[in-house]
Amino acid sequence: MGEEERSVLQQREKARGALRALYLGEAASIGRQRAIALREIDEQLDKLARLLPNAVDAGIGLAEIARVAGVSRPTLYQLKARYSDNPGDVRLAVLQATLERGTTREIAVRLSRSVDEVGGLLREFEDSGWVGWDVDDDDGNEVVWYLGLEGLVALERWTFADATEEADSQHER
Repeated sequence: MGEEERSVLQQREKARGALRALYLGEAASIGRQRAIALREIDEQLDKLARLLPNAVDAGIGLAEIARVAGVSRPTLYQLKARYSDNPGDVRLAVLQATLERGTTREIAVRLSRSVDEVGGLLREFEDSGWVGWDVDDDDGNEVVWYLGLEGLVALERWTFADATEEADSQHER
């Protein structure tokens, strides 16, 4: 290989390096902006979660709130559980959260609830046959919860009145 060819190859490699740096820098910038946007989304969802109880008390239905806020009703049910003391709200949110497989800790974080509270409900749902679990293949020692067929049926038939009565009867036992 001659001197001229070597020089051309070096110039190409420098150009590739410059392009690589350019694209990686832009990708990093996009990543930073995405992280900011996700934090903003979380803040807005938190505001919506705080607004929900009063909006519902004012007679506004969840379907209408979901429509105007641009979120799904399942998202509203999860948000409702964030600040709710109503056992039915929390139970529904935990059961729904198992649709998106996750560890007890991940589900608790998603719902802004304690790991102990979520873990207790998941074990109760397991006893009812509503949820199941697998061992995480990556870690090998973390339990990942998922919604079972009976849990799907329970979600389809869910009513808040039934959930509240069921939770109250569980506490009386």
